Parts: sequence; structure tokens; C-alpha cells
Amino acid sequence: MIALASTPHTLLRHAQRRALAVALLASLQAACAQLEPASYKPPVAEDVRASAETVAVVSIVSATDDTPPRLDVPIGQGQEAAKGAAMGVGAGFFAGVMVSAAGGPLGPVLAPIVIPAFTIGGMAGGSAVGWSAAVPAKDAAAANAALSRSRSDLSAEVARRIALQVPSVGKVAAAPDEAIPPDLRIEVSVDRWGLAGGAGSDPLTGFFVRTSYRVVKGSDNTTVAEGNFVEAGPQRTVSQWTSDDAALLFSAVDATLSRVAAAIIDGTFLVHNFRVSTPGLSRGEVCGLKPIEPGSLYRFGPYESGPRRVGSLTPRLVWESFPRRQDVEGDTAKILARVSDIRYDLRIWANERGGPGNVVYERTGLALTAKDDVVAHQMETPLAADSSYLWSVRARFTLDGKERVTRWAYDREINIDAIPLGFFGRRGWDGPEDPYRQGLARPSSCADDSIPPLHYFSFTTP
Repeated sequence: MIALASTPHTLLRHAQRRALAVALLASLQAACAQLEPASYKPPVAEDVRASAETVAVVSIVSATDDTPPRLDVPIGQGQEAAKGAAMGVGAGFFAGVMVSAAGGPLGPVLAPIVIPAFTIGGMAGGSAVGWSAAVPAKDAAAANAALSRSRSDLSAEVARRIALQVPSVGKVAAAPDEAIPPDLRIEVSVDRWGLAGGAGSDPLTGFFVRTSYRVVKGSDNTTVAEGNFVEAGPQRTVSQWTSDDAALLFSAVDATLSRVAAAIIDGTFLVHNFRVSTPGLSRGEVCGLKPIEPGSLYRFGPYESGPRRVGSLTPRLVWESFPRRQDVEGDTAKILARVSDIRYDLRIWANERGGPGNVVYERTGLALTAKDDVVAHQMETPLAADSSYLWSVRARFTLDGKERVTRWAYDREINIDAIPLGFFGRRGWDGPEDPYRQGLARPSSCADDSIPPLHYFSFTTP
């Protein structure tokens, strides 16, 4: 969380934020008390997957699209100056500042001494105060470069990364302009990206990318699957994002785009859904395989359990085995009778204030023996002491001779304490474009293409 002095005003804001969050969760959960009916089918029908040999991947965003990144980033030289600037800076001065600062999304920080303070209000979608952390010109210029990529460039980059992964699922990547139409075409669009959240002297913000995609038959342009999701990365302060030539920001952009591409490949060619209707609002519900040790987040009213602490730097992680009991009970089509060679994928990230940092431990295709409906993995390399981590698991198996996976497991409860301070103080939210607003709604179908922002399992080391 943001390091702030524990003044009465600050404590009151924390209390107000938590109270509002609990109220919002209650209202959203009431509308999602019933999960979708049982559904045992893949996002793309198996006959379509089997018959497709060639796959083209294209960006559907115009090369002239210049949509700016979303920035909940207040820029300036201190809170008092920001207040004055918010009231007195005109549109002409703002435009002049942007031009003089080389036009980058974080252009105003290139001259933090000359330019007193103001907010990029049009991008932020709400109000915020100024910040006072000094940012060297070279770091600010690098941050501008990281965020100045056009929407068309980002979309094309995601398409390129998807195409590179097509051979990994046994398909042939086809050029979009080939005379013979491909069997399948994946159309992709980066709809919004940037730094969300943030308030205070050095605002905490999280990098995110919102992506839409459509899978169509090349022969007749029939849509066989479509979706959209938010892939959220680390959360850091603006001074951390811009330090060392914005190295962390460049890394987050690269890692997040790769996760977007992997999620679309998985959903199109590998994922098979297993889920059942679950009535009620019981606590501790998760999507996918449930973590046993360490357990998932538990919340009741204002109480939140926080991340579980493990007893070793090489902890023994325990989770539900696949298929789960409810999977078997809901399998009216007897799909599980055709499943064999069950294994598990495990992934652990550094916890960057609720968002995934670097992957620190990963195992694919773990062959584990189930006992009492659970499986366990003893970590083989140590983690860092007194550190926080995010983690998830999924099942990997063979269905009718083809390798398939379940979706990555995640908590249905959002980690409210990881939402940047100031988010609930904004007058307006950007609807589905706001990653934190999306995260407040408990997932109803457990069919998200990616783990929703701030819904990861977590634990800390001794």
C-alpha cells in the first residue's frame, strides 16, 4: 500500500474506502448470487479446433488510431501547487505545456520545477492531487517512450506474439494476406491500456491492458468465439515506474502483452471449461482448483484475513485435485470418462502490491498423486525471506487424445487493500475500462480469459 503518515484524515479515508468497498461488494454479489448453469465445453468447439490447420492473426485497429493511454497520474510539484493549478490552468497553457514537454503521455514531468502542478484529467476520468517526487528528465523521457506506443502498434504487437505461439498448439501460422483463406482467423484489438488508480504525494498506479478478440472461420467469416478481458500487471508508485530510465515500466509492458497473447492462445486452442452452478454467497469461494495450503483470502464484513504465511522458504503447496467432486457430479455428458494423463501447472509471481511481478517459480505438467481429493507440490528452490507472492494452478490433461487445460484458478474475492488509495474518491468510473471497477464484481461464470485484477491467491514467507 501507499506509505502515508497515519494522520486522522488518512485513517478516515482508509475507513471510508473500506466501508464503501464492502457496500459495493454486497450489492454486486447480490446480483451474482447464482453462478451460470453447468457448462462442460471449450470456448472454441472441439470440432473447429480439430479441423483447423492454418491460423492467421490480425490486428483490427486502424494504423492511424492515436487513442492515448489512460493515466490516473497526477503530475506536479506538490499538493498546494496542484490545488492552485487545478483552478487556474487554462486549456491553452495545458496544451502549451504538453508541446514543450515533447508530447509524451508523462510529458509534464520533464519539467517538474518549471511547471508547478496539474492533472491529466481527460485521461484519468476523475480528479486527483499533485505529486512532489522529483523525476529526472531522462527517466521521464523513457517513461514517455514506454507509454507513447500507439493503440495500433500495441494491437499489432499482441497479434505478432499470438502468431508466434500458434505452432506450440500444433497449428500453422498463416500470413493474413495469403490468397488461400486460413482455416481460422484471430482478430485482436487492444482497447485501453495505461496506469490506473493513484492519489497522494507519489501515487500508486497499476499497469493494465484491456483486450478484445474474435475467432472466425476463414472460409465464411463465421464467429466461433469472442471475448474481452483485462490483464493487470504490477502496481508501483510513479517514481518507481520512472526510475532507471523507466526500466520497470518497459518490463511491465512487455510482460503484460505476453500474458495477453498467451491467454488468447489458451482460450482458443487449449482451455476446456468445467464449472457447476453454486448457489449462495459462501465465503472463500474460488474459481478453478481451490488452494488448501496456503488458503485463499477470507473476508467477513470489514475483516480481511490478508495473505497466509507459509512456514518455510520452500513451502509445500496443496490444492484440490482434478476432477473436483462437483465436476464429476455435473458431468452429465460423461466427458471426464474421456480424460486421462492428468497433470498440473503451477505459477508463482512476485507480489507487486497485489499485481503480478516477475515469475519466480514455474512448473508445467506436474504429475502428482491425489490423496483425499488434494494434491501437493514441495517447492524445489527457495523463495526470498519475508516476501509476498502471488500464485495460481490449473490442471493439464488429455481429452480424446488432445492436450487440454482448465482455466487458471483465482480468488472470487478482490483484495480490497491492494486497490490504490483514491480510487473510491473519484467522481466517475470509466465503466468496463476501469480495471478496479471490474474487479469489484465477483466473477459469476469463472470463465475469464485471464485472472481478474487483484484476484490472485497470495502468501508471505517467514
